[in-house]
Amino acid sequence: MADFLSAVHTKACVEALRTEILTARPTVTVFMSGNWAQEEILFPAFGQVWGQSAQREDRVAVCEHAEFGPLLWIDHPTSLHFGRNGEQSEVLGFVAGYAAARSKSRR
Repeated sequence: MADFLSAVHTKACVEALRTEILTARPTVTVFMSGNWAQEEILFPAFGQVWGQSAQREDRVAVCEHAEFGPLLWIDHPTSLHFGRNGEQSEVLGFVAGYAAARSKSRR
């Protein structure tokens, strides 16, 4: 029964996420989840469209998805390495700059 409920819950999460993005049509969608639930939610919702793991790389994975538009995937900011060469500010700065540039291009 637990596996069935888990499968139902996963399907509901995937459908809700896809519907929300298609309805809202955001400029950029940013997933700050690292590898959490990637196999259960992220990949089923969008496909395995990223060439790398956001968590493993400590960087931003970028996808220009044909159906959902720009998708960015990073590790959760609290999990980024604070002390190593400013990685947290580098990653968050990239995300902010990317979103701002996309927002300007939509005007």
